[in-house]
Amino acid sequence: MNSRRIALAAVYEFVDPKLVRAYFDPQEPLESRNMLLEIHFWGLRIYAGVRSGGVSDGIRREDGSETRVWSWSYRTLEGHFEMGEIDYQVWKYSTREESSSKFAPSPGPALSTT
Repeated sequence: MNSRRIALAAVYEFVDPKLVRAYFDPQEPLESRNMLLEIHFWGLRIYAGVRSGGVSDGIRREDGSETRVWSWSYRTLEGHFEMGEIDYQVWKYSTREESSSKFAPSPGPALSTT
């Protein structure tokens, strides 16, 4: 597995800082890290809380060959302008390496009205 990609993900440096900045204690484990995201959108600066978790590292069978997949997720905290969870994955195929992310929203409304 490409440890550089994992390291960038663990410190939230895989997103363009012009769009999103993350503030967190790097000593907290990725499995349960609280983060404050500063989101830049159309000239606005929006602050939103998330918690990382769901960290896993395993082997999957893909098209008859083994594929290593390292993954983690972020779940929105109360007060976030959205509600849900996003899952990220780094895939290492036996012949090449690719990054992949997939959106997996949790059940619930897209926007909280409370």
